[in-house]
Amino acid sequence: MELESWADVLARWTSTKQRPRQLAALVQGGIPEALRGEVWQRLAGCENDTTMMDTYRILITKVCLLLRITVLDLIRPLFMFGYTEFL
Repeated sequence: MELESWADVLARWTSTKQRPRQLAALVQGGIPEALRGEVWQRLAGCENDTTMMDTYRILITKVCLLLRITVLDLIRPLFMFGYTEFL
């Protein structure tokens, strides 16, 4: 049922180029994971910006430094206490 509502809103949004009234309520209820990429692009107004999308595709493939540091911080106690069989 929820995906049908989203499908209707996205179809109207595409045809009229204006945000439908129901959009705010649907977003507050949560954007389905399968539609998040499309919805956020439209909300940001960059669905037709190929440079922005190319940059996004590159950035999502990179692991950020903070993630690496966090993973190392989580693994370090395992080594300290001799739990190396899990790694």
